[in-house]
Amino acid sequence: MMDTATTMEPLDRTRSAIGHTQEHTITNTQVNVCEIDPLTDSRWEEFVAVHPGSSIFHTRAWLQALRATYGYQPVAYATTHGAQLEEAVVFCRIESWLTGRRLVSLPFCDHCQPLASGAALDAILTQVREQQQRAGLRYVELRPVTCNTQEN
Repeated sequence: MMDTATTMEPLDRTRSAIGHTQEHTITNTQVNVCEIDPLTDSRWEEFVAVHPGSSIFHTRAWLQALRATYGYQPVAYATTHGAQLEEAVVFCRIESWLTGRRLVSLPFCDHCQPLASGAALDAILTQVREQQQRAGLRYVELRPVTCNTQEN
């Protein structure tokens, strides 16, 4: 779990022609990390269906329930190869007068294993830390089944 007292501003995002929300490439690791909306990105359901580490908590239905019930905004940070999602970590953006603004993967879940490992996970978490600082998020919380980041 990352826990810092820094905050960040809302992201500058652009929509691609196929409706994916794109962020920037992390050039120091040569891994392309983009921010996507798992509720609207057509690649998310297939990615979750075929990933061996996914669970009910990664599904669009669960994320829609969190949004409808609590108003949380799901967001995923993913690596891509061409247009295909390769690895990802899903969060909900939470804004609370009591606990502040933060990213949680995922609220009201026993666990939410990152669907990434190795260099891809490192690049994703680097991007998330940068986002945390720019948007002024109080903290970022991960709830993995295991802390072993080399395997899913």
